[in-house]
Amino acid sequence: MRVSGSCYCGANRFTIDFAPEDAVECNCTYCSRMGALWAYYTPEQFKAEPSGSDRIYAPNGYNQHHFCAICGCQTFGTAPDWQLDGKTDFSKVKVGVNIRLLEGFDIGAVRVTKMDGRNLW
Repeated sequence: MRVSGSCYCGANRFTIDFAPEDAVECNCTYCSRMGALWAYYTPEQFKAEPSGSDRIYAPNGYNQHHFCAICGCQTFGTAPDWQLDGKTDFSKVKVGVNIRLLEGFDIGAVRVTKMDGRNLW
């Protein structure tokens, strides 16, 4: 069942093919300041609606953080297909969705894994 989400002001909307069962709490210098919980999807399982307020912050060239230029919420990001064991496939992309922005979703039902993103690469 598809699930929708948006930034706080609603300008940046997205959908995912199914509700997450798992999420990741990353401690990298960016994610720890954002306070987001990430669920990961393939590009085919994610759809962002076109928006004139979508902006991208890409500090290292690998990760692209999408956020709203109006309210500032980070909605999603793209990154190489990394795994919690430290292996990364740079030929594949994964989409990380900020599940705190999902509509009508019980975030308390999600298993959260802590990730040492500061030492991933």
